[in-house]
Amino acid sequence: MKRLRYVKENNSGFTLIEMLVVILIMSIMLGLAAWGATGWILHSEYVKNEGQAQVVYFGAQSALSNAQARGVLENVMRRLEAESVAHVTTDADKAAYGLDVSKDNDKKDHDYFALAISKGDYNSGASNALIDLIEPYIFDKDTLNGTYFIEFDKTAGKVYSVFYSSWSPAVSYG
Repeated sequence: MKRLRYVKENNSGFTLIEMLVVILIMSIMLGLAAWGATGWILHSEYVKNEGQAQVVYFGAQSALSNAQARGVLENVMRRLEAESVAHVTTDADKAAYGLDVSKDNDKKDHDYFALAISKGDYNSGASNALIDLIEPYIFDKDTLNGTYFIEFDKTAGKVYSVFYSSWSPAVSYG
């Protein structure tokens, strides 16, 4: 009898309710951590793609600047435009895409066109004007294995915008 009383008085374990509460709290914390980790992974992928888009943008713009300095910009733009997937030339088209329809300071009306490269096009070895244009200006050739979409301002001879994705197999315009 004395031994039974000693066991009851010195019971230092957890009750079933206490264990369930601890497991519930840990489950909630694990769920929040998983949610946060997923958000962090998506954000890091976004930052990586944004960086790759900047690399492609600066590579394309450097190539166009080099072509302009050599006096062959018009030929380069003509070759790029021949392979373009979209043209935005009329004021209605420009307004539909949210572009400014007013003329610039030189009173020029700007024409835009776009080119797209699908994931894996670089590895396939297919000849492409856009890849030929930017490849010499891209240090990390893995960048060229992604999907990217570049809009050009034909009139100004400049890159208008770049979209880059490392997971999307292809993009379309419109």
